[in-house]
Amino acid sequence: MKKLFYFLAISIIATSCSQTYYQICKLESDLVVENNAYVYCSDDACVVTYDFRENGGVVRFIISNTTDDMLFVDLSKSFFIRNGLAHDYFRNRTVGITKSSSSSKSAIVSSAVYGYWKNITDYNGNQLPGSIMISNSESSTVINSSNVSYVEMPIIAIPPQSSKVFSEYSLAEDRFSYEDLGEMPSYDAYHTRTFNYSNSPLKFINYVCYKVGEKGADKFIKNSFYIKEISNYSNLPYVSPKEFYIKYKPSSVYPEVYNSQKKENVSNEITTREELSSNKIVDTNTKEDEDIDLSLIDLKNLSPREVEFLKLKKIRYSLKNGNVEDMSEIKSEVDRISKWYNSISATYPEIHNILKEIKKLL
Repeated sequence: MKKLFYFLAISIIATSCSQTYYQICKLESDLVVENNAYVYCSDDACVVTYDFRENGGVVRFIISNTTDDMLFVDLSKSFFIRNGLAHDYFRNRTVGITKSSSSSKSAIVSSAVYGYWKNITDYNGNQLPGSIMISNSESSTVINSSNVSYVEMPIIAIPPQSSKVFSEYSLAEDRFSYEDLGEMPSYDAYHTRTFNYSNSPLKFINYVCYKVGEKGADKFIKNSFYIKEISNYSNLPYVSPKEFYIKYKPSSVYPEVYNSQKKENVSNEITTREELSSNKIVDTNTKEDEDIDLSLIDLKNLSPREVEFLKLKKIRYSLKNGNVEDMSEIKSEVDRISKWYNSISATYPEIHNILKEIKKLL
């Protein structure tokens, strides 16, 4: 009977975890809204239109030159600022693209670089060409008959009465988890959590430097945004340019084999992933503090967040039980995970708490 119950439980779990869900993140800004998109107008010099509606929230914006002079965007003085951390728009890269007249890849690359992208239009309603990343294809070098390298330029020129598309960063690499935000909503319902500016999990600024004409003075665009609402859906609803979505698989339960000698006790091999998103430090007297054999867990099916958390739990166990062979290796791994955590946009309470606890043990 016990085996039958376990089999049924695993069957239900497997069915639930095979479904795809969608997290919709609504953004708030003090910018003007036109055609359901945030728009910034700069003293009759340019118009900036934003479109975030991609998986993970691509920060895509269109700068339209409304003057009769050349408009120059200085990427070396422009930044994407996420939760207070600035990221450069100019990264001084050389991007190599393979082109072949006889391969399908050539058509794909040509379409991506020179074709039209998702019906993006400028402020006059004209369809705009897309780009693979920041529009830096002005400078190119032919390496051979099949390879072309595009050198990023610090200054991007936009001709009079025309537009260019910029796209470099994404807003989220993983979904946002909260105890009161159910990860598996039913077909006819959804779960929502709202925020204000002070408690929003994501705040970002698009900071762009530009000037009109060769001798024009530098001017700066500073557009601020934050997540005001997060909702989980069982199906992808309409996503406006002011929103983005995160596609995810539910992670309610998954097997964790902590000790190969305890495989007969299957109840100890199941741990809820909701525990991973708890704001509390896991009770160190529970099975959470048993040694974890990471070789018995399929880490490829877990998110980076979950993988790093499991590694931290193993480190904590080793430190608390004096089972450390190389302390320098432990410190190096903790330092690596700390740098990873500080570099991402999301705030994961379970990672924050266990890192804090481990550092006290070191």
